Amino acid sequence: VFKSSILNYTRNPRRRFDFAVGVGVDEDLEAAQRIGLEELNSVPGVLSDPPPSCRIEELGDSNVLLRFFGWVDQHEADFFKVKSQSIRLVKIVLDDHGVDMPAPIYKVEIQRQAVHDKTEPAPPPRRDERPAIDVSVDRHLEDQVEEDIRASAEEDLLDRSVKPNDTRAA
Repeated sequence: VFKSSILNYTRNPRRRFDFAVGVGVDEDLEAAQRIGLEELNSVPGVLSDPPPSCRIEELGDSNVLLRFFGWVDQHEADFFKVKSQSIRLVKIVLDDHGVDMPAPIYKVEIQRQAVHDKTEPAPPPRRDERPAIDVSVDRHLEDQVEEDIRASAEEDLLDRSVKPNDTRAA
C-alpha cells in the first residue's frame, strides 16, 4: 500500500530540480531572488511553464537560505546538466551583482563601553510600504497530472472519490 504520490519520470518528461544558495543576512532578499530568477529563466533547458521560482527557506546564523526551483523537459535536455548549469550561472550572476554568499562563520564583537555612556540605540527604520506577497498554493504538479490523464488513452484506475487524507483509503 502506497501512502504518497509516486512520480514516474518516464511517463511525464517534465521534472523539477532545486538548489539552495546561502546569502548574507544583510542582503536585500527580494533583489537576490529577482536576480537569481532572471538568470534561471535564461538558462537553456529550463522551462518557462511552469516558471522558475525561489523561496526563502531558512534563516541561519550567518546566512539566509534561498531555494531556487526550475523545471526541465527530459526529452529535450539532460536533467543533471541543466541543474548544474543553473547552479553555476545563478552563482555567477549573484557574484557579479555583489550579493554576499558567506561561508558559515561566527562573528565575535568585543565592545568596550564606558559605564557612564547611556546612549540608546536608534530605532530600526520603518517599512511603511510592503510588496504584495504571493502565498497561493502551487498547482503546477496537479495540472501536469490532470493534463497527462486527459491525454492518455489508458483507463484511469484511481478512485478519485477518496481524498489524500481520507482514512477510508487505509
